[in-house]
Amino acid sequence: MSARVGCIATLGVFFALTSLSHAGMPSVLPEDIRTVLRLNEEPQQRIQAISFFLAALALTSFAIQILWNYLARDFQRLPKLSYLRAVSLVVLWGALFVIVLTMISRARELMTPGEWKKDGLTYKLGEGDALNDDEVDVIQARGDSANESNTTTTVAVPTSNEGQR
Repeated sequence: MSARVGCIATLGVFFALTSLSHAGMPSVLPEDIRTVLRLNEEPQQRIQAISFFLAALALTSFAIQILWNYLARDFQRLPKLSYLRAVSLVVLWGALFVIVLTMISRARELMTPGEWKKDGLTYKLGEGDALNDDEVDVIQARGDSANESNTTTTVAVPTSNEGQR
């Protein structure tokens, strides 16, 4: 008990003897409270997006809790699900889906190297060499001949623009 009193007394003396300290850089704030509390478009849009996803999280968690507890009446082995556990379940499944979708997008890049260009955090289809009409005809002819019989067909593809006048 005396150690606790000594600790409190030491803290009291410490805070009583310290002077006012300023942290950060001084700034002049507007005195009009409406100017201080006004948000321009960008922060308002962020707040709206965050509140939308929080509302979606809350409603989805409530729906999961209701459905789980409804099923728990018929299946005695299922425990009752509290709202906090329903929120945790929804967040866990959301994180799992983000991981799986990220793996799919990375695999797409590995299967078609050079076709996808990184654009920030995502990928966009690059401006690859588009096929001309002759190459499309050759590909279609190969597909049609493969479907008709098992014989192979050789089709000449022009490699320069000399034959296309």
